[in-house]
Amino acid sequence: MQTSDCKLVVDLAGLLSTTLNIFSIPGSPYTDACPIATHLSRDATSDESITLIRSWLNDCTLDHRCPLNYDVELPTRLVDLGMPDREMLRLYAPEPGITGKYVALSYCWGKSQAFTATPKSISTQLRGFPLMSLPKTIQDAIRVTRVMGIRYLWVDSLCILQGSDAVSQTDWKRESSRMESIYGNAYFTIAATAASNCDEGFLHPRSCNLPFRIRSDSGVPIREGLITVAPSKINEPINTRGWTLQERILSTRVISFSLHETTFLCDSSVVRDKTGVHQYWHKAYQGRAPPTHQNDLRNSSQSRIYEWDRLVMDYSARDITKARDKLVAIGALAKRYHMVTGDEYLAGLWKSSLHTDLLWDRGDYVFSAFFPALKQGKPRTYRAPSWSWASVDGMVSYIKAHGFRKSHWSRIELLEYRVKLADDNDPFGMVQNAYLVLRGRLKKFSSEGIKASAHLDTNNGAATGWKRLLWKQKIPESVYILVVVDVPGRAVEGMAVGLLLQKVSEKKDVFRRIGVKNLDAAEATAVYLETPRVIILI
Repeated sequence: MQTSDCKLVVDLAGLLSTTLNIFSIPGSPYTDACPIATHLSRDATSDESITLIRSWLNDCTLDHRCPLNYDVELPTRLVDLGMPDREMLRLYAPEPGITGKYVALSYCWGKSQAFTATPKSISTQLRGFPLMSLPKTIQDAIRVTRVMGIRYLWVDSLCILQGSDAVSQTDWKRESSRMESIYGNAYFTIAATAASNCDEGFLHPRSCNLPFRIRSDSGVPIREGLITVAPSKINEPINTRGWTLQERILSTRVISFSLHETTFLCDSSVVRDKTGVHQYWHKAYQGRAPPTHQNDLRNSSQSRIYEWDRLVMDYSARDITKARDKLVAIGALAKRYHMVTGDEYLAGLWKSSLHTDLLWDRGDYVFSAFFPALKQGKPRTYRAPSWSWASVDGMVSYIKAHGFRKSHWSRIELLEYRVKLADDNDPFGMVQNAYLVLRGRLKKFSSEGIKASAHLDTNNGAATGWKRLLWKQKIPESVYILVVVDVPGRAVEGMAVGLLLQKVSEKKDVFRRIGVKNLDAAEATAVYLETPRVIILI
């Protein structure tokens, strides 16, 4: 533990660390040393809090480059809140082309919801339903939307038909492919950050700041201020759900309600009611938003690749209730990147950066100890080709990805590819099957010879967490290594990375990916002596 520049850093044996900002008490003699903490209302919808939120919105719409979203085409359905004091609400299905202003909700469902829109109930819900029939989290969102003076609210459980029947599934596929515009066009999005399910709500009385005093060894006070001990935002419920990543990032403005503070985020800044301190950032994703204008990427194609990698790493650490939704729940982000770059999307990877996108690694053998509830291994049914990170459950990272950005460092050639979509109208959604036809150098190795620095894509029965040591992985008796990238002139020094492949057809050169590996000098030399050949990767 150490203090520096009004920050308290807690370090747990070098494994995890967190930083607490320290603020001085108004009127304290130490205000020149630490920033002064603003007053925090216990009620997130008090007049004082709402005035503050309105000032944030006003600053954003007047002073920032963020889209205004005052008059946008409305989604297929919305909840019509009517007058502020009305207890009866209704679903509203505007005609195509009707414009207006609306708010969207990002939240955790939990296990289920009792009140949803279905093919059987929607006709009644279009006529009206009582406010009290809704889960608490949605009631709280309605309260915030109303006090902000906005009539329409988009909530997935009410604005997308729910159910396993054909009508509901068709509606779900259509609406889920529109997430980019639904959240992107909302005037702002309410993030129920602290609620772990739809019945919990998020407008709870908030904790007060606690005064503290640091004394020297002689007992003389040397620092005092305010401190709130709060759970890490990384572990707040909304940040563990896969769908909410794109909901938060694609929204032009987000008002986040956590246990201890309200935070306003937009494409240009973030500000908290606890401190009142503005932080400004570049529009390209820094925990917030992917680029939305071509100018943001005109001179930074390598940066764009890196940002997608960061998104995948964040997303893969989150939970998806239905395994089939792995690609769908990040599809809106992929659509946004495609709109900006024109690049071709290949089941979670990008054609222009295929040589680095292939180098994902199942990083959960270290981090699963901190995310015990995260699913691990492979899904039971097909979801993505073996060369896509979407084919596995659990956290992924990238093998030295930052060091292999340049396309001329690629040692594979893409000759042909195919991604068969589950829905031809949604190129960023589910896939039925896919393959790559590659030309490159590969060599067959025995499993015993490549265990060092071999990272498998599945546990294959081995232990998880801290006990999942590399030597415990079960590798097939014979494995092929395909060199994917290397730094010219340094391959023999271990600066090459390859895919671990298993042959699935004896008659044809058809392979599936089973892992990734940093090649040592001997392995790299052995592979480079092979004649390039054409293979099919499924």
